[in-house]
Amino acid sequence: MRSLTTIGVIASTETAGSRVVARLRARDVAVIEMSRPHGVDLFSGRGLFRALAGVDVVIDVSNPPPGRPGGAGQAATRRRTRDLSKI
Repeated sequence: MRSLTTIGVIASTETAGSRVVARLRARDVAVIEMSRPHGVDLFSGRGLFRALAGVDVVIDVSNPPPGRPGGAGQAATRRRTRDLSKI
């Protein structure tokens, strides 16, 4: 049975992200990690659509370099727009 809330954590392997993941898992929350080691490139958005499948809430703790916006926000917006259009 699927958990009522599955949380995706963007930049899950970085300092803040790994702490967020650990705290969520300690509370038995279903977590999807979104980072390069998990097949998600935040700058290009590669792998993000696949990672968002089944995610109810996203916590973005990424910190893209100045002047280089990540693709994560853009891809998440496209996904959210697509999902809203189904309603």
